[in-house]
Amino acid sequence: MRVAVIGANGQLGSDICHVYKEAGHDIQELNHDKIDITEFDKCFEVLKAINPDLVISTAAMHNVERCEKNPEKSFSVNGI
Repeated sequence: MRVAVIGANGQLGSDICHVYKEAGHDIQELNHDKIDITEFDKCFEVLKAINPDLVISTAAMHNVERCEKNPEKSFSVNGI
């Protein structure tokens, strides 16, 4: 199975990648350098090109101070 993991560099995302890789699945690791989850059209293009069977999003803004300074950005990242 081809699995796209958004936020694959984070703690949860990297753990998920590890589990799926050990199970023999094809993992597509997507991080902020490859995909911006606030740009939905571009996300769709990236995912369409990869054609995954499963998409797991673990992307998040977790720095409280940064989230408080950028509430719209943090909602668009954390609220999907």
